[in-house]
Amino acid sequence: MEPDSSAAPDTSREALERDSEITFFIASGPGGQHRNRNATGVRLVHRPSGIVVTATERRSQAANREAAFARLAARLQAAAAVD
Repeated sequence: MEPDSSAAPDTSREALERDSEITFFIASGPGGQHRNRNATGVRLVHRPSGIVVTATERRSQAANREAAFARLAARLQAAAAVD
């Protein structure tokens, strides 16, 4: 049975982690040596929808990961509201 495409997407953290591909990259910009030498940027690709979000505003990879998951959940909810 096909899932109902009109249903709101599951935006729980566990579902997002399961359905997303996460990559880390070196973020450029202000932030000093720590930011420029470490892979603190986070990119999430939500495989079912193809939505891509990035977070590079923090110097910490963990903080950027949290920001990216929050941003992805908001984008999925906004996309579901438009449909």
